[in-house]
Amino acid sequence: MRRLPPPFVLKSLTRISNWLRGLADSLMPPNVRVMMSIGNLFKAISIHTAAELHIADHLANGSKSIDELAKATSTRADSLHRLMRALASEGIFRELAKRRFETTPMGQALESSSASSIRFLALLIGDKTWVAPWMALTQSIRTGESAFENVFGQGYFDYLASRPEDGKLFNSWMTRLAEISSPIISAIFGQEQSARIVDVGGGQGALISAALASNPKLTGVLFDLPEVVAGIKLDEAVALRCEIVGGSFFETVPAGGDIYVLQQIIHDWGDEECLSILRNCHDAMNEGGRVFILDAVLEDLNKPDFNKFMDLHMHVMSHSGRERTEAEFRDLLSKAGFDITRITPTPSLFNLIEASRRAD
Repeated sequence: MRRLPPPFVLKSLTRISNWLRGLADSLMPPNVRVMMSIGNLFKAISIHTAAELHIADHLANGSKSIDELAKATSTRADSLHRLMRALASEGIFRELAKRRFETTPMGQALESSSASSIRFLALLIGDKTWVAPWMALTQSIRTGESAFENVFGQGYFDYLASRPEDGKLFNSWMTRLAEISSPIISAIFGQEQSARIVDVGGGQGALISAALASNPKLTGVLFDLPEVVAGIKLDEAVALRCEIVGGSFFETVPAGGDIYVLQQIIHDWGDEECLSILRNCHDAMNEGGRVFILDAVLEDLNKPDFNKFMDLHMHVMSHSGRERTEAEFRDLLSKAGFDITRITPTPSLFNLIEASRRAD
């Protein structure tokens, strides 16, 4: 099991990274800095194309010439070389002599079978379900409405439910995101005493499986919509200690849990919907119960923060979803009957927010 860096190390590394970025920016003319930011779109679509072509998979066993890669991907060698050269400049791949390329640790993140793979995210970033709403951002800012609903005529999750192929890609990324979070969850719950953990909106069960595998004293519940959990079969090592329950977290959640986990759930909804979810958890949990939220916590004021753009993504894609600041989380959880006891940085874009149930 990979050990997580201490929170102070993560904070220090973030501060150093931001300071270096600020130093580099200060040496660059402002108009050039803006041009570089605009170019991030080109980088994102280039990474999407590499993911579509399975470039990282083809390089997983060693370097290849551009002609070999072109044959393997059914592309034109000259065009592919231009793509690979651009991605090598970003450290995704590495260009060698005689137009050969090899992968890098960053490139391995695009491999289909890598434990740290984000290939599904790279595919989503260029998918019509994400691109078309972002192209309507201006209208969304003017009206305050979901760009996705304006473009596609229905909400994102309703759209995915009616189109299984689109839904499969998104659900694959959600499952992989839970797998990436598994070391975080294992470290958190590995030292817990006997407890019943309820994974609210737990999807395919990657997170609850990691939690139970980390500690044989734990039992759990995987809870999600009936159509999501139908037919799920967990690993034998945890299946006997985990119930699978279908339902809506807006109506009720399984009772009798000691810890309720919400990974990437709160950011999907506005305050009123979140209060409903959190109050259902509050009412269902045992005395002295806790809620663990794995989600983004926005930096204050002008601090660099990728999650501020993820907040825009939530605005574009949903009617009321949003990322929140620490103050907003404290206010939301307090209204639901919880007191935040700890906010811990993790080796991801998310923080772990731990809150205790206030005594009635």
